[in-house]
Amino acid sequence: MIGVAQVQIMAVALSAAIAVSNRLGTHGRPITDWHSQSPASSSSVGDTIRVRYHVKLVHRDTSGTYVWTGSVDGAVTGTATMELRFQEGQSQVAGTELIQTHWMVKATPESKSFEASLSGTVHSTSLKTHLSGTIVAGPGRGQQIFTDSQVFAQGTQHVLSEIEGMFTIMPPAP
Repeated sequence: MIGVAQVQIMAVALSAAIAVSNRLGTHGRPITDWHSQSPASSSSVGDTIRVRYHVKLVHRDTSGTYVWTGSVDGAVTGTATMELRFQEGQSQVAGTELIQTHWMVKATPESKSFEASLSGTVHSTSLKTHLSGTIVAGPGRGQQIFTDSQVFAQGTQHVLSEIEGMFTIMPPAP
């Protein structure tokens, strides 16, 4: 069982991500850069889309939600806000905790902005995460989105306060 202190550390660590970034997406599909496409065409092509992110912990609200803010770049450029909550129940994978996140990406141009809800696990020792979910608003609504993450310790106290990662947005189902 993971203690309260470890849960707090993992929450600060949560949705991190060092993406395994190669030039081909899942199933060998090319990765698309949304900068070169209109939102309508980017959601209708069979390409995988990648968006890098870097967020820092801002605060924990009274409901227990951890709020992170930062930037995105790659196929979408702009700012990101992520809300993280630990979920009730026990993970089926030993040494992991269940988490749920909600992402709000404000892009330039605004037409590329999106929101996504992802859930998955954070490993209590490695602080690696695996999250999957769906885009719930904006271009690509209904498409699957994934991120594998790694949390980083910063500062002299080694506080887990920054996350870098990459979203992988799958093409719409045929």
